[in-house]
Amino acid sequence: MTSPRLLNFNLQTRTAIYFTIGMLGIAFSCIFITRYFFLTSLDSLESMESQSASQQASSVVTLMVTQMEERSYDWAYWDETFELLTGGDKQAYRDRNLSPDSLDVLGLDMMIFADLHGKVIESIVRSPDDEPVDIDAVVKADVVTRHIQQMNGLLDSQRCSASGLLVVGQQVWAISLTP
Repeated sequence: MTSPRLLNFNLQTRTAIYFTIGMLGIAFSCIFITRYFFLTSLDSLESMESQSASQQASSVVTLMVTQMEERSYDWAYWDETFELLTGGDKQAYRDRNLSPDSLDVLGLDMMIFADLHGKVIESIVRSPDDEPVDIDAVVKADVVTRHIQQMNGLLDSQRCSASGLLVVGQQVWAISLTP
């Protein structure tokens, strides 16, 4: 009796096996190449979109802070504000000027009026989610105290404003400091 030969294929069977192996090789190559280019392209697109969104957010924050800095000059150079800071009637100033409506009109959540030593004279705060806001922490932040100290060493005509973002606790505030 003759045993069947497993490795002795005829030409037709060998051709079919080679063709199948070749087609599987081409299919797997296409899948891996497509996967590689798809992931690379997807990663590059994601990176571009992330950079674009970051740039856009930075521009919006910069615009918002710049506009707030410009509006703060109106309040800083107002006669009633000068009177408040030089010992005027706090309650009368608060009743006339510091209300939630004035914060809404200006697009603000907090206004703090402090003297040249960083002592809070008057303030109004609309805190998000009814969380208490530590006004002293805002005024005593390193950036704020440094700016106040720098401006105290200059003549009135040379004093300038500063604005930017400030992190106090778990909250981020856009601030504007106007002499």
